[in-house]
Amino acid sequence: MKKILENFVTKRYKEVSQKPFSATSFRTGIIGYAALLSFVLISLWAGGAGEVSNIYLRTLIFPLICMITIIVIGWGLFQFQRLKKYAAIISYFSGFFFLLFVEAFSACLSEEPIKYALYGSIIIFVGWVVGVITHIVLVSTSLKKESMNIRDEFGDYYVNTVSVIALLNLIYFSISDKEMFLLIGTALISAALLVGLTFSFPRVLFYWRKEEPKKDISVYGDSIKLMKRGKSK
Repeated sequence: MKKILENFVTKRYKEVSQKPFSATSFRTGIIGYAALLSFVLISLWAGGAGEVSNIYLRTLIFPLICMITIIVIGWGLFQFQRLKKYAAIISYFSGFFFLLFVEAFSACLSEEPIKYALYGSIIIFVGWVVGVITHIVLVSTSLKKESMNIRDEFGDYYVNTVSVIALLNLIYFSISDKEMFLLIGTALISAALLVGLTFSFPRVLFYWRKEEPKKDISVYGDSIKLMKRGKSK
């Protein structure tokens, strides 16, 4: 399993997986959640949704405010070297939860938002798990063949296939106006993005790796070395 984890990231995502977090990572998260919160408030203010949807939308306000607060706290932690590893976790998983919130918001367009949100979450979770397992199988096969070409060549097939199916569902929704296809489309897109986001997890691990012990580079250490050299002459 260790070998699979070490070779999990495909060549395409290698550069992204090594990219360090920055203040921009937290700003982007805050802007994203703030925008989603604005959509919720505008939807409530417009009053176009039914009574059930309005009640459902109100339940999203507090969690969204909490997420914004948590990201702000994470941004503050990121300013301290020893706390950056905790800030990295906050930034990373806020991206995961954002996709779930988007799915939850899209469910308010239906007459039964709670049911649609639940079904959407199940589709996202199952789609993500299947994608990760599929990729593990590809990496395992590549290791047996002693070549990562299989991983790199077929690693994007699942995400691309799910994305195409999602797009077809959204197109059909625009034609038929059937809510179920909107649910499936947005859920599948979120599942595909989650699989892609999984390849970025090494960005978090970078901050949790133990640093190698530094060699003695003090003046005292150097003076001892010079004394030993003098005696050996």
